[in-house]
Amino acid sequence: MFENLIINGHIKDFNKSDLEKLAQYGSLDSLCALYLLHQWGYSIGSTSLVNDCCSFIINTLELLLKRHDYLERSHIFLFDEICDQIFIMELKGYNRPLKIKLNWRQYRDRNWTIEIREKSKRTEADLIAHPKINHLIPCIDENLVNLYKQILG
Repeated sequence: MFENLIINGHIKDFNKSDLEKLAQYGSLDSLCALYLLHQWGYSIGSTSLVNDCCSFIINTLELLLKRHDYLERSHIFLFDEICDQIFIMELKGYNRPLKIKLNWRQYRDRNWTIEIREKSKRTEADLIAHPKINHLIPCIDENLVNLYKQILG
């Protein structure tokens, strides 16, 4: 992937199709690269890079689970942490960025295949039932759920 970014000793423009290729790897490395590009987009003020990376990250989570069985239990915590850090960004005026957090559980419920979705939900239920770690799983705030429904349609 990255070999294709250098042509005749110069770095070529990086665009959305490159992000898509990166996301299609479905690896932890590609997820980390998308996350870092998301953060870089925010630091340089690139709304399109922030939003595209966020979109590719949220859309890649199911693929990540399909390809990596070892994430069966830890994906709950990993996805919570990632989604706590990423956001869609809209500009309200010149100086007021609005950060919209995405809820991977809602995305899971609407978009994942039945098999992966149910496996993930069973794992989450097992973790919630565990007395030593259930406090680490965030409870679902109904007010936030309603807000997400209004924002995402």
